[in-house]
Amino acid sequence: MMSFEETKSLVTNVILNYGKHLKESNVPEIIKLYAEDAELIPHGARSLKGKRDIENSYEQGFKYIKIIGDLEIKSIDIFDNVAIVRCEEPSQVKSLKKGSIHNTYFRELFVLVRNQETQNWEIYKYMFSENPNQAQ
Repeated sequence: MMSFEETKSLVTNVILNYGKHLKESNVPEIIKLYAEDAELIPHGARSLKGKRDIENSYEQGFKYIKIIGDLEIKSIDIFDNVAIVRCEEPSQVKSLKKGSIHNTYFRELFVLVRNQETQNWEIYKYMFSENPNQAQ
């Protein structure tokens, strides 16, 4: 049985890898972090369920924007095979069509589950909101 600190480290790595791949606009690596039946709950848009729809959303989004920022983990709560991670991300969003950049602030909530077959932690639910007024 893994210690709490070992489990927390694995969960942290999933989130940090997500942030790294997001900055790189690396859709294949982002999608590997999601559970098959995951749900993406974006600010101002309809919720998406399943890897195929989530993958399409990232692919479409990265055609138009690039996110420049670093995820800051604010809390991690672990309950057996479920982890809840709250992050904030002061960011800049670059429009790839116009070249313009605007400051914004993302607040993010990840629910991760441990895959019972692989024992890997996967993103099961991901919700974010954007608040440009909170940007510094």
